[in-house]
Amino acid sequence: MDNTISPCLESERPEVDPAILDEYAAKVQPSGTIELPGLCLVDPSVDYYGGQIIYLDFDGEEGVSYNGPVTVDGIDVPALSLPGDLAGQEEVVITRIVDELKHTFAGLGVVFTTEKPVSGLTYSTIFVGGDDSAFAEYGSFLGLAEQIDVGNQDPCDDAFVFGDIIIARHSNVETLTTDLASIITHEIGHLLGYEHAHSDSNGILDRVAAIGSQQVINIQADGAYSVYACDLDGDGDNDVLSASLSDDKIAWYENLGGGSFSAQQVISTQANGAHWVYACDLDGDGDNDVLSASILDDKIAWYENLISAGVGSPEIDVERNGTDDVHTLVWCSGSWPEHFAGVYGPQRRGCRPRGNPGSGIGQSV
Repeated sequence: MDNTISPCLESERPEVDPAILDEYAAKVQPSGTIELPGLCLVDPSVDYYGGQIIYLDFDGEEGVSYNGPVTVDGIDVPALSLPGDLAGQEEVVITRIVDELKHTFAGLGVVFTTEKPVSGLTYSTIFVGGDDSAFAEYGSFLGLAEQIDVGNQDPCDDAFVFGDIIIARHSNVETLTTDLASIITHEIGHLLGYEHAHSDSNGILDRVAAIGSQQVINIQADGAYSVYACDLDGDGDNDVLSASLSDDKIAWYENLGGGSFSAQQVISTQANGAHWVYACDLDGDGDNDVLSASILDDKIAWYENLISAGVGSPEIDVERNGTDDVHTLVWCSGSWPEHFAGVYGPQRRGCRPRGNPGSGIGQSV
C-alpha cells in the first residue's frame, strides 16, 4: 500500500504510452453534460472529461492525505465491510454501484475501475469505507471531495465516502446500494466541477461535502408542527417526539440506532391543534415526561412517562384506575395552579395559556 496519496500537479504528470490509455478509455468520448441531483455544473464545457479515470477504492488504504480546504494526514480507510445479514454481499454491492455510476455518468467520457490503475496513469480515487472521525472538528459528513475542480483541471484529486456511516442505515442490499451510489456520485460531481445548487451552510468543508439527504422518520403526523428529541425510554439515545396540528396528535418514535426509528407510537389525540411538544422530568422519577401546547383548545398538558414501568407507549394514568387520563396545567396571570407537585384537577375555565410554548413548554411522551 502507498503510505501517502495526494493530488498531482500538472508538472508531476508523467508521459503515458497511448496504448495504456486506450486500455482504459478506448472509444469513450464525451457527448454532453449531465444533471446531478442537488448540483450544478460551473463550466458546462464537456471537453474536459474524456478519459478521466476514477478509481473506486473499496479495499482500504492506510496513511491517506486529504488536501482540500484543510489538510488532514494519516487517514486510515478500512475496506468496505458489511455487517449482520448483509455480510458476504460486498461484491454484489460493489458491482451494482459501479453499474449505477456508469449509467449516471454515461456521456461524459468518465472511466470507472475498482482495480488500481497501472503505474504512469493519472486518476482520481474515491475512498469508500470508514467514518468521518478524522474530520470531526469540522462537522459531520457522509462524503468529502478535495475540491470543486472547475474544468477538471486536476485529474488526480481525491474524495472520501464514509461507507460505515451509510451502511449503518440499511438492512438490505437494494437501499444500501442506492444510498452509497448517491453519495459517491455527489463527490465525483465535485471533482468534475459541480457545485451545490443551493447551500446555506458556512462550514469550511461544506462546499465539498455530502452532509446527508433527508431521512424520513414518519409521514403520519398530519400537519406536523413541532418536534423534540430526547431519551424517552432510558436506553441512552435520543428518541423523537412530534406534535401535529391537523390530527391533534402527540406521538413518539423510538430510536432503533443507525438512523432508523420505530413506527409512530401515539401518546394522545386530545391536543386540539397540537402546536408544541417538549420533554423533561416533571415528577422527579428520573425519566422524561412530555408536555404539549395546543392552540385550538388553549391547553397545556403533560403525560407521565410509564415506559420504565413496562408500558409500551407513554401514557398517563395519574388516578391509577386503569384509564388513560389527560391532566391539564394552565398558566393564568403568570402563575401555575396549586398542587404542582401532586395530582391535578380539571382545567380552569376562562383562562388562556400565556407566554411562548416554544420556550420550553411544549412536548409529549
